[in-house]
Amino acid sequence: MDVLETKLDALMTLHATVEKIEKLVKFLSDKYDDFNKAIVKQEKEIGDLRRRLEVVEKSHTASTVSKLQQEINELDQYSRRQNMEIHGLIPRVGENLLEELNEIASQLELPELREDDLDGLHRLPIKEN
Repeated sequence: MDVLETKLDALMTLHATVEKIEKLVKFLSDKYDDFNKAIVKQEKEIGDLRRRLEVVEKSHTASTVSKLQQEINELDQYSRRQNMEIHGLIPRVGENLLEELNEIASQLELPELREDDLDGLHRLPIKEN
């Protein structure tokens, strides 16, 4: 009977070990499931954040483009602050635009201009309708 009791004791010890292993496997399985759920949740949050970032980047880009366009317009207007356009002057061969401009100034009783009063003086192309 000793042999039977020894085998029974060994079997009981083995049974206890198997139960511990089963509990450990269940614990690890539960942890694995928890990690999987956390990963799925994080992947969803990452997707949401990427979409939000894309919206913000597009909005920021549009805002920046609009701001830059406004700055360009302001600089363009500023660069033209001392420009003058005179329409209707018929081009002549060998003309001197400064003399033409001074003739108009004389007729309007304005002071005569000198070359160093001007940054530039030139004709613009005639627009065809």
